[in-house]
Amino acid sequence: MRGTASQVELIRIGYGQRLTGLATFAVLLNGQMVDFDVAPSVRGGIPLTPFRHLLESAGGEVSWSHAAKTVTASAAGRGIWLKIGDRMARVGDLD
Repeated sequence: MRGTASQVELIRIGYGQRLTGLATFAVLLNGQMVDFDVAPSVRGGIPLTPFRHLLESAGGEVSWSHAAKTVTASAAGRGIWLKIGDRMARVGDLD
C-alpha cells in the first residue's frame, strides 16, 4: 500500500516483482491487514516481510528452534523448512 491514511494505493506484488520508491509497506491478506512486530521493508527493490506473521495470518503454523536456528512451518497441507544462513529451503518434499 502507498499513501497516507486518507489516501491509500493498493498494489499487487507478484513473484519476482521489484518495488521502487518504497522503504516499507503494509500487507493486506484476504481483505485483512496483517500485523507485524517488525514492519515489512523493501531492500534492493525486493519486498520482505516477517515470515511468522504472514504465514500465521494465512492459517499456517510456525515453530522456531533457537539451538538449530531453524524454522519449521506448515500451511495448506505442506511442510516448510528454513535454516538461518542456508541458501536452500524445503517445501514439502522439494529442496
